[in-house]
Amino acid sequence: LGQMYERWQTAGAVPVLLAVVAVGMSAYQAIQISFLRYDDERMAYSYAHSRRDLLNLVHDVDRIASGNAAGRNIGIVVMSPEHWPLPWYLRNYTSVGYWGKVISTSEPIVIAHQTQQLEVQRLLGDKYRLYSVHDLRPGNRLFLFLRRDVQP
Repeated sequence: LGQMYERWQTAGAVPVLLAVVAVGMSAYQAIQISFLRYDDERMAYSYAHSRRDLLNLVHDVDRIASGNAAGRNIGIVVMSPEHWPLPWYLRNYTSVGYWGKVISTSEPIVIAHQTQQLEVQRLLGDKYRLYSVHDLRPGNRLFLFLRRDVQP
């Protein structure tokens, strides 16, 4: 930086102005990608571990748990092989199982991947209802099923 500064002093204002513009544009793009549009697929360098809609799934689970006597001890079965970062968001729930495949269960809440939807509906039958659908990542949707005798 010291060498660049010395060169800029002898070169004049044009290189300094170009450097300021380049740094300004880079800062603008970094802020856009890192904080505002991190899950926007149109951004070339965007990487998002999950979509913002995943938080709506977590809010649904929180709403169901708060209206249930079991509270944070409510049973949750995550059948989806694609589920990260759900373990982080559901870390305060004591009865969560991550199976990665369709299993037989009687727990109140079931979360399945879009590719498992029909199999889960066949297995669970009319004892469960589809409560909500949320995007985990592009091309990965999670389906939240709720046992019919459980009120949200």
